[in-house]
Amino acid sequence: KSNETVMIVPDRAVLKSGIEDSEDACDITLKLAAQRRAGAASPYAPYVDFIYSGIGMPPLPSTYGSAALGVLKRIAGRNFPPYPNGSFGLGFAKECPDSTGDDTHTAADLEEAYHLVVRRSWNSVMLPVFDMCNHRNGRWRNIESTSAYLGKDITVFALRNIEPGEQIYQSYNDREEFFEYEVEYELPDILRDHGFVEQYPRRWRFEIDKEDDENDDYYEEAVVVFELDEADDGKLHLTWLSEE
Repeated sequence: KSNETVMIVPDRAVLKSGIEDSEDACDITLKLAAQRRAGAASPYAPYVDFIYSGIGMPPLPSTYGSAALGVLKRIAGRNFPPYPNGSFGLGFAKECPDSTGDDTHTAADLEEAYHLVVRRSWNSVMLPVFDMCNHRNGRWRNIESTSAYLGKDITVFALRNIEPGEQIYQSYNDREEFFEYEVEYELPDILRDHGFVEQYPRRWRFEIDKEDDENDDYYEEAVVVFELDEADDGKLHLTWLSEE
């Protein structure tokens, strides 16, 4: 039923960096790599073993070979983000230059851990079980959760009545806690960070430089965000999410 609890993730089960007030993916990457090295001695061992198994997880574009990356760039073309000169995903060495001096882990270990953090974390924390719920917005989304940053158990609850056998869907970019994600984190970002193209509804963001006719040296950036949804008859419907 709507508002009923679906699951509770105990705060003690949440994988955190251990650094107070840290919201850095680099810190949680080091923590995850350490738990992986600890093996069965880690209190998070079942969860760590599962996410490292790669079950159900497509590769990230940043791990594509040159041929696959070339195909992706041809599909995206010059007019669809991520643009050819943009990033299809960075790694630990580029994103965390101040942390690469730690010789406890190999470079490969840190890259693997970083990709898992990008794929599964809420910025700086990792939530066992809840992070196994798939993403879909619109009428399919049926769960929400309390904050993972309060040092309390996380309660996942139903947004509406959920029918028996219905898949559980959370949202990666339409959360009250990260309200800015609605217009800043869209389909290309989900592809980059999670390795899949989201099902409808799909959100797109375009940043367009507008030249000022009265000043040739001045450009103003216009941001256009919209959502495409597929109706039962197969037709696509567009909803503007940006103000411009």
